[in-house]
Amino acid sequence: MLSDKVWRADILEVDKKYINFYLRSKDGCKEIESRATGNQLSMRNISQNAFRDVVIAIPPIEEQKEIVRQIESCFNSINQSKQTYQETKDYLNQLDRSILAKAFRGELVEQDPNDEPASVLLERIRADREQQQSTSNRRKRGLAK
Repeated sequence: MLSDKVWRADILEVDKKYINFYLRSKDGCKEIESRATGNQLSMRNISQNAFRDVVIAIPPIEEQKEIVRQIESCFNSINQSKQTYQETKDYLNQLDRSILAKAFRGELVEQDPNDEPASVLLERIRADREQQQSTSNRRKRGLAK
C-alpha cells in the first residue's frame, strides 16, 4: 500500500528509527492496512486522520534507542551471515572446479606403477571395438546370404 501524501510528524521523545521499524513491522502494517480505504482495483490509501489513529506503543526514549540498537544488531548479523554464506558458496564452487581439474590431470590419487598408462588402455579399447564391429559385420553378412 502506498500513500500519495507526505506527512511530517514532529513528536518529541520518539526515536525516528523506532517509529520506522514499527510501521514496517507486521503489526504496524496490519494497523495501517486496517485503516486503509479503497478497493483492490485501485490504490489503497490512508488519510492523515486515519493514520493518526494508528496505535503505537511508545516506551521511554532510552528503551526505544535500545530496541533500535538490538534490531540493527540483528540486521547486521543477518547481513554478515548472508555474506559468509555467499563467500562459502563461491569457495565451494571454486573447490568443485579445482577437484574436477585435478581429476582430469590424474592428480587426485597416487598413481599405481602397476596400472597401465591411459594410452595403452585407450588403444586396447579401440582394438576391442574394432574386433566387435568386424564380428558384427560378419554376422550381418552371414544373415544376409
